[in-house]
Amino acid sequence: METKTRTVGLPHNAEGPRMLHFVGFRDDRYHNAIRVFGQPDFVHQRWDWRTIQELTDGDTIIFATGDETKPLARYSYDDSSFF
Repeated sequence: METKTRTVGLPHNAEGPRMLHFVGFRDDRYHNAIRVFGQPDFVHQRWDWRTIQELTDGDTIIFATGDETKPLARYSYDDSSFF
């Protein structure tokens, strides 16, 4: 499993909960990631502007493939319609 983990910022005085984001997971890798990292707070179909807007300092992002340097998707996806 080629999963990459990133944490957005790490302020020493951050307040509020830190969220766990999964980006680009499909097939059984999603269930494997849950076993390793726990249940995500957000699931994003792709790396796009909408995903970036939902991130806050201290959040952890788990990418199925690639990392935050990969090109953004041309169109944003309404991930909330997935549930």
